[in-house]
Amino acid sequence: MAFIPQNRRRAGNPFGNWVGIIMMVVILIGLFVLLRGIFKLLYFLAPVMLIVTLILDYKVVINYIKQLGSLFARNPLYGVGATALTFFFYPIVFAILLFRAFAGRQRKRFIGESEARTETDFVEYEEIDDEPLDLDEFGKVKEKRYDDYFKGDESR
Repeated sequence: MAFIPQNRRRAGNPFGNWVGIIMMVVILIGLFVLLRGIFKLLYFLAPVMLIVTLILDYKVVINYIKQLGSLFARNPLYGVGATALTFFFYPIVFAILLFRAFAGRQRKRFIGESEARTETDFVEYEEIDDEPLDLDEFGKVKEKRYDDYFKGDESR
């Protein structure tokens, strides 16, 4: 007696599996064309991205070059590999550097705004009496209850 799986269809379209495979191939080709178009656009915009990065924060580019130099010093093979990848994928590298420069600029602006706000605004506070607490043998306050701390001045 032969074992026949229950999920196998006996009737229907015999090309059902082929349709799924063809759809997967079409989707993969579509993704390839889309990514190739994005990469071509980045190749076209790479010089502009580098100039904008240098205008926003030139230290980002200098730090990236220093990072490549330190990679050469630690492991020359990785340094050569990273430099080769930078050379071949420079549009992606320039986009990442532009993002770093933009994020650094936003961070500096945000920190500057928060420092200006904290320097001008004062927080109101109330001084608490330094009288010692009367504790029992278990370390709990004897006289005052917890709710007394949240009452207004009329309870004092």
